[in-house]
Amino acid sequence: MNEGFASFVEYIGMAAYNGNWDAAAQLVVFTQGTAMALDSSQYSHAIVQTVNDPREIEALFDSISYVSH
Repeated sequence: MNEGFASFVEYIGMAAYNGNWDAAAQLVVFTQGTAMALDSSQYSHAIVQTVNDPREIEALFDSISYVSH
């Protein structure tokens, strides 16, 4: 959540600095493109997974769970 908020505020700062850059559109294009690229990867997996042992939980959190740039 912190990373997502920080990324969002980054685009607010860009818009305040120069409104001609259309920061809101850039935010949508960049984040959507990043998410779609990760989702289309051969290593993509469903967010909901069956866990048989608590030690398996850590392996489920990867770049699919946390999309950042």
